[in-house]
Amino acid sequence: MRYLVKTVQPSRATQPCTIMQGRFEAAIKDYTMAIALNPGHCRAYYNRAFSHDRLGQYEEAVADYSRALQIEPSNATALHNRGSLFERLGRLQDALQDFSAAIATDPSAALSFSSRALLLERLGQPEAALADHNAAVTLDPMDPGYVKARGLCYRTLGQYEAAAQDFSKLIDLLPDDPSGYSNRSYAYRKLGDYEAAVDDYSTAIALTGTGSTRLHNNRAYCLAKLGRYKEAIADYDAVVSLDPNNVHAYHNRGISYDKLGHFEAAIDDFNRVIQLEPTNSVAYFNRGSTYDSLGMHDAAIADFGRALELDPGTQSSSPGPADAAVTGWRQQQHSASPPQRSRASAGSSGIGAARFSQQR
Repeated sequence: MRYLVKTVQPSRATQPCTIMQGRFEAAIKDYTMAIALNPGHCRAYYNRAFSHDRLGQYEEAVADYSRALQIEPSNATALHNRGSLFERLGRLQDALQDFSAAIATDPSAALSFSSRALLLERLGQPEAALADHNAAVTLDPMDPGYVKARGLCYRTLGQYEAAAQDFSKLIDLLPDDPSGYSNRSYAYRKLGDYEAAVDDYSTAIALTGTGSTRLHNNRAYCLAKLGRYKEAIADYDAVVSLDPNNVHAYHNRGISYDKLGHFEAAIDDFNRVIQLEPTNSVAYFNRGSTYDSLGMHDAAIADFGRALELDPGTQSSSPGPADAAVTGWRQQQHSASPPQRSRASAGSSGIGAARFSQQR
């Protein structure tokens, strides 16, 4: 999970063999004996807290870090680690207070800035989080985790150019990590640079071996926006082979088939969407448009009518997009001129549009 933050481990000089060997139960016994001999031994409380943390004993760990802080109130690592535990326990304001205290005690603590930034995002404060992400990257510009986290924050804020720059730096730091390419491709897609997005999705897919439904879906979306429908269909084929119930893929593949004039295949895909989502008004409208192309006007009218029934906009006092599209289609059937298809181009809004759906 993105919001779980790191704890600072005890230094090797203060770690007994039990911690170094991962024998945390034994370490707890040793530190308990040390504390009995010297109740003011801050490091013993700190290391026992760390051992409790590793065993998932979070409340006990909090208690030991708190005792260590009573002895050494300015122990920045204890403050940070207790803040991390508070976050995992859902005590977010306590966590925020500890991260802030750790930063005040040690302004060079990049990890504490990064942890507070992620917490601020979780609390719905991305603008404040960005300042902390900037501090973390400034303090440690070569840490890929900090660079990636800031890029994701930029993305949340809709600052896609800045996000793309951070993901480019992430790629420089970790050229074999597919996440840099997949995240940069998302930024490129939002910026409308579909060619660059396709290149990055392709690299991410190559690095992951078989790729993923999300990567194939999103590359297909960009290919379709470029009018490369055959390539898009190949990606949607890959998606449904991995996930036979993926509505995005069937819907978008149906539109791609329609764009190529493969109307029967398009209807098959819209049928599958309706089977999976019986109240999907857009699928009914798109299938109606495809029936229209095949000259199956009764079937088209039935689907347009069903789309109108399902589209919430038709309940308003003023006509919505679906009303206008269906009314226009009916008028065309009674006009002397050849009927023109009422479906809008991909990317338009409203029920009358053949929109390619997106995934993050």
